[in-house]
Amino acid sequence: MTSPPAHVLVADAVLPVDAPALAPGWVAIAEGRIADLGPGRPPRDRGPIVELPGQALIPAFVNAHVHLGASFLEGASSDLEFWPWLADAVQPRVAAWLRGEGRVEAEADAVRAAESLLEGGVGFAAESFLDVLGRDAMVRAGLPGIFFREFFGVSAGDLAEEAERAARRVESDLATLAGTSDIEYGLAPHALYTCPPSILEVLHRLAKKNDLLLTLHLEESPEEHDAFGSQRGPLHGWLVEKGADRFLLDRRPVQVLESLGLLDVPWVFVHGVQLEAVDLEILARAGASLVHCPSSNMRLAEGVAPVEAALEAGLVVGLGTDSLGSTGRLDLFQEMRLLLWSQRARARRVGGWTAGRALAMATLESARCLGEETTRGSLGVGKWADLTSVALELPLDRASAVDQVVWKGSPSAVRGVWLRGRRVVPRGSAS
Repeated sequence: MTSPPAHVLVADAVLPVDAPALAPGWVAIAEGRIADLGPGRPPRDRGPIVELPGQALIPAFVNAHVHLGASFLEGASSDLEFWPWLADAVQPRVAAWLRGEGRVEAEADAVRAAESLLEGGVGFAAESFLDVLGRDAMVRAGLPGIFFREFFGVSAGDLAEEAERAARRVESDLATLAGTSDIEYGLAPHALYTCPPSILEVLHRLAKKNDLLLTLHLEESPEEHDAFGSQRGPLHGWLVEKGADRFLLDRRPVQVLESLGLLDVPWVFVHGVQLEAVDLEILARAGASLVHCPSSNMRLAEGVAPVEAALEAGLVVGLGTDSLGSTGRLDLFQEMRLLLWSQRARARRVGGWTAGRALAMATLESARCLGEETTRGSLGVGKWADLTSVALELPLDRASAVDQVVWKGSPSAVRGVWLRGRRVVPRGSAS
């Protein structure tokens, strides 16, 4: 697709994220990238001007963890804690889907979810699922991102054969999916309790060989924390039934990864609610990043992630929505607010938990988690012109633009989304 002609967006406020706010401000776009930006009115030689009165321009959100392919699970999390949710609500529905039930409906659900992300201001998403359902939905919606193919293996009869199947799947994906659209490719061993070490090692080797990013649900729930190391609880009992000798249950989850020698490549770990200080230090030394999904964690009564401790240890921390099956709503405005409320409550102080930090985590820090920070996540010269405009309800002398975006913003307040300089929201826009 060719880039739109050069033009300039002028708004009541421009929030670059990594630089001071410009109020009012402008962003000049040329060849799909940000050519310049500044305060006040733009120079006359930058191209036609698009006025955005009563709006703030921000970088398009980066959703660092979502399961669009699992959107058919919406409604599964009503009043359930993690293990009953997973065992009694999620697994039966996924099993039915694998048998072919509700395939057409699941496809429609995934497309609607992808479109809702884009219309809610998201310009890049990290999709994890065992099938291309979510990836195809992103292509149809016009939403760029990365597709992490999920792998399991906990119920496999022969782990050696399962590892070979996983390797063949990766090679096939690399031949047919990688580099064929605006969707990048990565690998997602689902979790340490669903992906035995033999499968993890194969995926680690392939990621290292092909320079692929890895992501993994890690220390999400109390049940996972108790199953490893303490060797107790319902999840531990379930693993014993599956074959305890398939797993390293005598150590903490991070110790499992460390003892297998898997931390020598980039990892994007998701959740981390139960991580201890010693675990955070290990992950920080390994250069790992962490994606925080506050609404999912709190709705499933998993706890509040130690985000401040993770940042102090040196991890990069971004934000994700997780799936409709656990949150019921894909809304990064909500995630920003829940981040601030929960971290302030955990610390019993405001500290550094400001609206500006929340916006950075939903944009630049999420991009950094995924290795995308040089091309997106902030408004800087040379980056892709991926922008979102948000309606401002109050005069800026009463509430700053960043405060209004974070504390009052919602998907319904999104007035426009631009990807590589082309306006894609509202649909059919001319500028």
